[in-house]
Amino acid sequence: MVFGNDVKEYVYRHLMRGDSPSIVIQLSNVDSPVYKLEAGYRDVENDLPANIDTIYGIASVTKVFTSILTILLSIEGGLSLEDPVSKYFDDDFKTGGESIRVWNLLNHSTGIPALGYVENRVRALLNLENPLPLAGEDSVIEFLSNGLGGWRTYPAGERFLYLNEGYVLMGRILERVTGKAYDELIRMRILDPLKLRRTLYRWEDVVREGNHAYPYVKDGGRWVRIEKPARFYADAGLYSTVEDLSRLGLSLASGDIGGVDSLEIVDLMRRFRIGVGDKYGESYYGLGIGISKLPDGSELYSHSGSLLYFNSYLAFSREHGTSIALLANGPGLPLRRIGLYILARFLGIDPLDIDDIRLDTYMDKAVGRYTLFRGGFHAEVVRRGDQLYLKYPASGGYMEYALLPVKADGDRLVFNVYSGGRLYEGYIEYEGEDVWLSIERYVFKRV
Repeated sequence: MVFGNDVKEYVYRHLMRGDSPSIVIQLSNVDSPVYKLEAGYRDVENDLPANIDTIYGIASVTKVFTSILTILLSIEGGLSLEDPVSKYFDDDFKTGGESIRVWNLLNHSTGIPALGYVENRVRALLNLENPLPLAGEDSVIEFLSNGLGGWRTYPAGERFLYLNEGYVLMGRILERVTGKAYDELIRMRILDPLKLRRTLYRWEDVVREGNHAYPYVKDGGRWVRIEKPARFYADAGLYSTVEDLSRLGLSLASGDIGGVDSLEIVDLMRRFRIGVGDKYGESYYGLGIGISKLPDGSELYSHSGSLLYFNSYLAFSREHGTSIALLANGPGLPLRRIGLYILARFLGIDPLDIDDIRLDTYMDKAVGRYTLFRGGFHAEVVRRGDQLYLKYPASGGYMEYALLPVKADGDRLVFNVYSGGRLYEGYIEYEGEDVWLSIERYVFKRV
């Protein structure tokens, strides 16, 4: 399929905001790629461009691999998804009187709030703050085993609380069940059967393999290279290419993994799903995968990943036999949104029928300078990330209010604003080229 220029323009519009040095994309259907895009630099200092074969950190998309590995072992009887975690450790591992089970680790329903070990390790690498005393996986497990000391928890299975540390526990369980190291298990059970030749676990191996992207962060508008990223484990430790990830997605969409029909794997992923309240753009989170609906009613399985310097997104649809993978080596690109836009165009869906894309598009259209009737008063709407702000002149400078987007409803953006001790609902309405801002007693027009 040949896409119109709007797809490339959509991608480059985000890339030109300076949110990442590079982005690579591969969309595949059945057994062949139907769309590829490669833009920017994997190595800024040496002007080396990124391409489809470039290796990036995949961050939390690693959880998809860990979940598949666990499911394969459960199908074979090596462990049970219903096993209590305490079976594999000395600690009791209960929350709210309920035993935490293997499936609770995989769908983030342990009842334990995030401890921030990934964020802390990344921030320590960037010299942003002093780290927690968590030097490796065993120290994370010991930290959890000592209990949360009265910190708020919830009964296991009751609610979704994304927990990277749960996947650290899962990695250790897999190693204790099999007697093999995590990276060896991944290689034997997933990478070799699917011929994922450029998916690796150690940064040293990535550098040796060649054609890899360095991770970058921004410092005063300048890209700063990280020579060696922080090391992670079964939660966020893998590196890969969009070609390998897209092949994994296709295997889950219509093939098999190591002789096990992917339908059986995905059915288990789906069976143990928990509602997430539309967090991360999903409706449910299953075993290592997010589950949502496309506008045509088909189910989309997906996972995003971010380490502040590597970003990733993988999605697949069983109904459409389609997979898409996106990778970037900077902190800010909305890869999920970009991936959904491309996927929608391929499937013949209007991208604006997807809530996240419509809201983002309407927010962009809202930016600009506004005036009351005959110039009686001027104001400006600016965007910072996924937030809009209303600015207008006041004594000694500017007043600024956050416009909190609620939804993109028809031809208008609905938002809330808190002012003077009251919460108001406002609207930005689009009529052809005209844009109107209605808030409290005022109606502004963009000029």
